[in-house]
This record gives sequence, structure tokens and C-alpha cells, in this order.
Amino acid sequence: MIDIPNVHYWQPKLGDDGVVTGIDEIAQAIETILMTQPGAVPLLPLFGAALLDHVDGPITSAPRKLERAILRALRTWEPRIEVVTVKAEPVDLSMGVMAICITWKLKGSNDAVIQLLGISNGVAA
Repeated sequence: MIDIPNVHYWQPKLGDDGVVTGIDEIAQAIETILMTQPGAVPLLPLFGAALLDHVDGPITSAPRKLERAILRALRTWEPRIEVVTVKAEPVDLSMGVMAICITWKLKGSNDAVIQLLGISNGVAA
């Protein structure tokens, strides 16, 4: 079990009523960072990850470029975590669908969390 530090972070639960806290809040924050294209938030124009720049790229280089973009975005915008690994793999080449597996842990913790995401042309799948 991961020990969540006593901090006052919370977010409205996206797509549902209520709020998310703890690990769920961090997982939701990660997804929000990755699904936001830079420039989409006027007061934070650099916020997000430029996944659209890479998802339709050549299959030989797109996964590694996505991994680097994800790592850079999470290191910049989510200071509460340490990213252990990021792995992007093509799932459906004809539709540009990629599966992303992010392993992360809270800073100062040894317990890892595995988070899976799917993207298609830069949009959550």
C-alpha cells in the first residue's frame, strides 16, 4: 500500500460527480497532462504533452519519440512523482493507435503504480 503524504491536493472527478484524491488524483493529473496539447490552456501555454507531434510518425521512431515527450511532460508538470518507465507500443497501425504503459511512484516511495493509456492520433482511446 502506498502512503500518500498529507497534502491538500484534489481535483473534480472528470466525467463523474465528486472529487478524486490520493493516487486517483495523481493518476487523473497524469492523464490530463498527457491528453492536453501545448497551447490549449491560454494561461499556461506550455502545459501538456505534444503527443500529436509523434503519434502519426513513422512506426520505427514514433514510439520512442512518444516516450520521450511523455517523460518530459511528466517531469515538468507532475513534481509529486518519479517516472520509473514509459513504454509506447503500436496496437493498430491503420488507425494510429498506441498503447502506453507508465510506471511511476510517489517521490520518496518504493511502491510503483502502473498506469495504462491508449491514444489514437493524440486523443485518449
